[in-house]
Amino acid sequence: MANKKHLAIRTLAALYLTMLVTAAGFMFEWMFKLPTIKYHDYAKYYTMAKIVASDESHKFYDGEHQLNEWRKLSNEGASERPVCMEISPVWPAILYPFGKVSLQTAYLLWQGIWMSAGAIGLFSVLRSIHSSTSLGRTIFRTFILCTAIMASLPEARGMVLGQPSWLILGLLSGFCAAFLAKQDVVAGILLAISTIKFQYSPFFGVAALAAGRWKIIAVAAAGFFALLGAAAVIVGPDTVLQYPSILLKWETMKEYEIDINPQSMVNFRGVLSILMPSEIAMKFSFPIMIAGLLLTLKVWFDALKIGAKAVPWALSFSVIAVLLFSAHVHMYECIVLAICAALTFPSFDPVQLLSVNTWRMRLWIWLLAIYPFLLWVIFLLDAKLFHIQIGGMTFSVVTVFTFNAINIVLAVLAAINLYKSREAEKVVVNNEPDVA
Repeated sequence: MANKKHLAIRTLAALYLTMLVTAAGFMFEWMFKLPTIKYHDYAKYYTMAKIVASDESHKFYDGEHQLNEWRKLSNEGASERPVCMEISPVWPAILYPFGKVSLQTAYLLWQGIWMSAGAIGLFSVLRSIHSSTSLGRTIFRTFILCTAIMASLPEARGMVLGQPSWLILGLLSGFCAAFLAKQDVVAGILLAISTIKFQYSPFFGVAALAAGRWKIIAVAAAGFFALLGAAAVIVGPDTVLQYPSILLKWETMKEYEIDINPQSMVNFRGVLSILMPSEIAMKFSFPIMIAGLLLTLKVWFDALKIGAKAVPWALSFSVIAVLLFSAHVHMYECIVLAICAALTFPSFDPVQLLSVNTWRMRLWIWLLAIYPFLLWVIFLLDAKLFHIQIGGMTFSVVTVFTFNAINIVLAVLAAINLYKSREAEKVVVNNEPDVA
């Protein structure tokens, strides 16, 4: 009877994986289906790359120059829609090579390099957690996670925009792997590069701070200033120094709201932007981020007191805290939740996963496992039933609130599992062969 039950479970899991593979295949085709210029955010990054590689690189944060270059590239000379690129000053050194090749070639490199980075990062986390697992099995687990990402709504959104979401995934997962392996130099370098999304880096910097891993902090600081130095050489020191004021200006300008789109952010700022004027919500986002950092620091101090079993849960909490508390988070960045599965799943065999002996682990596993499918259902309901327009702007109210609700539940579960590991509880699984 048990064998029949296990066969049924694995058959259903295989069907689910087949669905994900099929959906991922359609998404991969979609990635190359549109004219390259139609991948809106990629085209903006490429515009910035062309500025960086030009003789007018000092106009990197010149809004009028950005808009003129964008219109030249996109043939949108008649469009009055404002476009702004408020990206970190760490980007110029990374963007420079892309500006030296054609739009199409740069796009192939953009997608290929970043997706490879994400896959390598997840592979590294799995190796650091399950070091005794065979190489082939680790590759298969990485394939499962990458397939789930490709089939998910967040990646679909990132793909159609051309966002570098996989790069963020690679940097954060690589940091987690290096942190666990005590490779402090590597962790510091990755933390420095992660400042391309500077609102994320502090949530992982507090891990090094709480652990007293000063080499990580020192290397990260040196790497960050080296990247800023490279940017200063490329675009000019004045351009780098003006970034904070430019960021604050653009985030509060009404005419740029359609491009920044705070109402669609899937963090606490997104919720507040739906409930109140976006400029007020933006001001609240900074104290919210500080509160989130303090909470994450507290979780890390507690985790390090508990012991090694709590560290993967603390890293998972940091990943989720990034999505909830950061001042700027869009749907496509939620693919980083795959790191949580890599860090905490005791097995990738469905029979073993379903036999865990605590409700908190079962709920954690189920939420992450059905995440790609669940969000598509929510989004389609939202698009058909709950989409509303106010003042010419579309609000995905249910989608934004659902993303936040799921992440809050995951954060609570990560904390509960972390603190329960104090009791040295082990996840009990059947002694079935781990087929995944």
